Amino acid sequence: MEITETYRCDGCGAEYRVVGEKQPTVLCSECNQVASPHGDPVAGREYRVGHVKYVEGRRRTTEAMERLESDHMTLARGGFDDAAAEFEDSVDHLTSAVKQADSDAVREACERARKKVTCLW
Repeated sequence: MEITETYRCDGCGAEYRVVGEKQPTVLCSECNQVASPHGDPVAGREYRVGHVKYVEGRRRTTEAMERLESDHMTLARGGFDDAAAEFEDSVDHLTSAVKQADSDAVREACERARKKVTCLW
C-alpha cells in the first residue's frame, strides 16, 4: 500500500501530492522554495509530540510543587523553569499542528490543546 503525503510551499502556498514511503525534498515549481509536509497526518504527528511535551511539563510542575511544599525553593524554581521549557516546546509543536491540519476537526482539537498548554506555560 502506497503512502500519499501532501506538501505545501511556504512561499506561494502551492500544494503537491507525493506518493511513496520516503520523504523527498519537494521544490516548488512556481517559486523555487522547498515545500514542507502538510495535512492531517503531519498535524497528528506534531500533536503527539506536543502531547508528550505537555505530559512531561505537568510531571515537572508536580515535582516542583512538591519541592516548594518541602521548602526547597531553589530546587522548586529550577523545576518550574524546566516545566516552562517543556510547555514552550509543547506550544511550538501544537502551533505547528494547527497550521498543518487540513480538516476542521483536527485543527480545532489542536487549537484547544494549544490554548490549554499556553495557559500552563
